[in-house]
Amino acid sequence: MSGLVLARHVGERVIITVPPSDKPTTIAVLVVGIWGGQARIAFKAPRETAVHREEVQAERDGGDYEDTKRKARERRERPQ
Repeated sequence: MSGLVLARHVGERVIITVPPSDKPTTIAVLVVGIWGGQARIAFKAPRETAVHREEVQAERDGGDYEDTKRKARERRERPQ
């Protein structure tokens, strides 16, 4: 298993891509801390499972990194 720790602001996303498999895949998600409008989140998943920030996944899929960041800012600034 590999581990990853990310900080995310309100409105930002994490994308988890699990490859096809005959056996169940377990992904552990742990909130490590919360500071202001940001959560620090730890992920533990098998190495073949991709865990990316949404803007990184968008770029990997041929999308626009900056456009995805802008949309996350807009979600964060929207009143709940």
